[in-house]
Amino acid sequence: MNKNSLRLSLEPDGDGTCELFAAVSVNGFSGKGSAWFNLSDLEKLANEFMEYPLRTENLPIIAGGFWRKEKKGELEQTHLLIKPYPISSTGELGVRVELASPLYESDRPESQHVVKVEIKTDYNSLESFGMQLKELAKLRLEEAILIEDQV
Repeated sequence: MNKNSLRLSLEPDGDGTCELFAAVSVNGFSGKGSAWFNLSDLEKLANEFMEYPLRTENLPIIAGGFWRKEKKGELEQTHLLIKPYPISSTGELGVRVELASPLYESDRPESQHVVKVEIKTDYNSLESFGMQLKELAKLRLEEAILIEDQV
């Protein structure tokens, strides 16, 4: 990974779910992480990544990790997060990528590894990434790649 980039791959489980793996590298900061998703949910999210323009509210977000037992649909720990958002009025976008190692009951909070970066991109590149993600979720592609635009 020479350029600033995000690379996604997945391992299907055979029951409609998959482990989504992310590898990100931006300006010397890098990390790898994963979380479990439904393949159908990833495909729907891929469509949201291809919308133009991005909604100003309820931006598309891919987020997974450990879910709260007492509050359905709420993450207790986020292990993988990918969220695009506008950063200028000229079509420049940012994609927030956060990766964190799981923290188990017996672990010290200080032992968790976390990477948080922003990849700068534009609508064309985000649409291409969304199309790749959709094909990845359909198991027709091995990797979805977002490479930072050189401004």
